[in-house]
Amino acid sequence: TIQWGSVPCILQNGDITGYSVRYYADGPVQTMSIFGMSLETTLPDLVSSTTYLVQVAAVNNVGTGEFSNTRSQMTLVAVPVLMVDSVTPTSVSISWTSGGSEGVSYLVEWQRDTSEDQGTVTIIDASTSYVISGLEENSRYIIRVNASNAIG
Repeated sequence: TIQWGSVPCILQNGDITGYSVRYYADGPVQTMSIFGMSLETTLPDLVSSTTYLVQVAAVNNVGTGEFSNTRSQMTLVAVPVLMVDSVTPTSVSISWTSGGSEGVSYLVEWQRDTSEDQGTVTIIDASTSYVISGLEENSRYIIRVNASNAIG
């Protein structure tokens, strides 16, 4: 979701009827029209962990005004899909799908389902696998993998 401020009255050349938003990453410029007075919109079909350049212009019955200065914003990392590769009585080997770009770190968390005790490890390289060891035999564990990039 992107947001912008309203155009000051002194700069309006008539009543604003909507906004034009243009955005792009590596491909062609995409444009979408926002009808009405909404000062925000959600850009569709964005690629995770990608920096987009965005501009907004007011629209009235005369036409489209000047576009704003370009702002850049990186999208969030994709949600990793967790897979269990192998299990022993005291360990579990896991892997997960990549976050989609460089600069992604992962937080692996595990907790026995009958205990408050939990373990965590932060993986800041490109690795997408980990072996959790030292687990208690014959116990169930909840395992999560969270991905993050420069913006969250």
